[in-house]
Amino acid sequence: MASTAAGRHKSRRPWLYGTAAVVASLSTVMATAGSAGADQSKPTAPFAAQANAFGLSTVEAKTLQSRVDTYLAQEGGTQIAANKIRLTDGGVLVLTLPSGHPAYGKDENGKALASYTCDYEHFCAFSGTNFTGNVRDWYYCRENPMPFMGHGSWKNNQTTGTVANFESGDHVSRWHDTGAYTEDDDADWSWVHWVRNC
Repeated sequence: MASTAAGRHKSRRPWLYGTAAVVASLSTVMATAGSAGADQSKPTAPFAAQANAFGLSTVEAKTLQSRVDTYLAQEGGTQIAANKIRLTDGGVLVLTLPSGHPAYGKDENGKALASYTCDYEHFCAFSGTNFTGNVRDWYYCRENPMPFMGHGSWKNNQTTGTVANFESGDHVSRWHDTGAYTEDDDADWSWVHWVRNC
């Protein structure tokens, strides 16, 4: 009886070791899949190096990412840089960096960007006066939501003569500029709910 029991234990051991190996392998696969899933749902990792290149500390980078995440949750879109979001309307939202750093990061050559360049054929709205603060950069011709409040600024650098309309909450144009190129370094955003850039 004892030898039979011993025989049974011996015959079970390979099966037990095999099961343990399978469980360990599955655990490893699941852990890897879990971390891969976490990386995919959190697209911030690719921008950590960029934030570091901007000169941000770990705390500053996390604060910036938190601001990006807030805008993404509110408005949707896709993060395309440490401080940039491609909005669902096709525009780009550029967030300023923390105080003590170049306001808009650095260009591809590493040059500090203290001011934001509103490219030709674009309309740019700034949350601050004198072309400072967060920027909404629009290229496509459409009615765009204006979330900024208080006083800000804007540049209409679209094709020559393109008129931008500033609309109230009922989508009625209450004021329009004289056509590109035009700008205003102290604009009252309090009544503007929409900007039809062209």
